[in-house]
Amino acid sequence: MLSHADGAPWKPAHQTGPMGEACRAARIPPAGFHALRHTYASHLVMSGAPLSVIAHNLGHAGIKMLEQHYGHMAPSYVAETIRKFAPDFGTTGKANLVSIEHAKRG
Repeated sequence: MLSHADGAPWKPAHQTGPMGEACRAARIPPAGFHALRHTYASHLVMSGAPLSVIAHNLGHAGIKMLEQHYGHMAPSYVAETIRKFAPDFGTTGKANLVSIEHAKRG
């Protein structure tokens, strides 16, 4: 992902110094790439980005890891996605639909 001026790739320990300097300059607690990666993923999930897109960007083979670690950040993700893409079957205005729970009580 990152390379030195001579084109050689950074190794994991190479980020420690520059990240420390950046954090000191920003007057924030020390943070490494892992914290930034987690923050990036968290914000994408909370913004409603598709989990498959986030998984691809993070280099995961699937969404299972994201569901386990970030799923709680988007509890309405599935419901919102279904509402967004579900057909309306030509209905307009207020419908005379009753929820299943309401029908059970009535």
